[in-house]
Amino acid sequence: MLFTSAEFFILLSITLFFYYLPYLRKKQQVVLIISSFIFYSWSNPALGLLLFFSVLTNSYCTYKIASELKEKTYLISFVGVSLNLICLIGFKYTGLISEIIFNYNVPEDYNWLLTIPLPIGISFYTFQGISLIIDSKKNEFKLSMEDSFSATLLKCSTYITFFPQLIAGPIVKPKYFISQISIKTLSKLRLKKSLRYLLLGYFFKVVLADNLAGVDNMAEPFFKYKHSLSNIIFLISYCVRMFADFAGYSFIAIGLGSCFGYRLPDNFIRPLNSSSLSEFWRRWHITLYSWFNEYLFIPFLIYFRRLGFISVIIGILVTFSLSGLWHGANLGFLFWGFYFGFMLSIETIIKKFTKRFKIKIPKLISIF
Repeated sequence: MLFTSAEFFILLSITLFFYYLPYLRKKQQVVLIISSFIFYSWSNPALGLLLFFSVLTNSYCTYKIASELKEKTYLISFVGVSLNLICLIGFKYTGLISEIIFNYNVPEDYNWLLTIPLPIGISFYTFQGISLIIDSKKNEFKLSMEDSFSATLLKCSTYITFFPQLIAGPIVKPKYFISQISIKTLSKLRLKKSLRYLLLGYFFKVVLADNLAGVDNMAEPFFKYKHSLSNIIFLISYCVRMFADFAGYSFIAIGLGSCFGYRLPDNFIRPLNSSSLSEFWRRWHITLYSWFNEYLFIPFLIYFRRLGFISVIIGILVTFSLSGLWHGANLGFLFWGFYFGFMLSIETIIKKFTKRFKIKIPKLISIF
């Protein structure tokens, strides 16, 4: 179900009605969870089973981590994170792995490996499930685990399945979201903020992105035969469309979250105004690269700290290469991620050099 579909607006209206109904005030989490499963499995009910498996697995691991001795939490967290990664790799990367193994000539008996469907949003809710397990192990948030597993399941389900950010982010930290779980009332609804984000999001998505989609789709087959100026225009339109499409969905998600009394983090902060690559990646898809920074890059630096500055360069290359694969299961995305990792490594080396010798690079050169 898309945010721009008529079915979604009907579901949203019904959900808001029951959510703020005084009689169901204590069941607001249940209302959100039911609506989220309907939203996610609307076009393919089987997807609901996969989401349910993710919720159940991560909730159980989180509960066990809080209730077991510290020695056992390492094994539980390892199993939980592994199950998340196996699920993600199995559905998203089996085709790519099989092509590499068979040198892009997959035998007919194994063709089914290339047809495994990619569940929508699996990259997002898998990362949130991993965050839930790791952060519970680090004791970064409290879930009142002493009550019961059902209480844990209810809060974890709300966190993972929250439909405004279920299929396209932002990726929310458990301690950021779970601390907000409480009974919401209309009197505390931030209507002005909700409408501002919703209007901005739908303008970006429907007016800008959807109209520019026709331009770059038309350009793709003919770019070899176009004048260079035409290709530059098409390239700019493609860049703007990508930003408008993704940022638009993020703005809509933040607005919808606000409608239900939840604050979701900003995912884009004027990235095209950046004056360096590092600044760009601090402004573009902020929650994703914050996730990679916290759960991959920093642990990598700590583990290989004996290598000194080299560990920073290798860490950047590894992190961005994997982030490229996260965006798409083909070698093109891997190269795209490695390319930006390489460019960021060059930028990091230059910054270290200029800082050491107190050289100031003009902003215009940095932008270029």
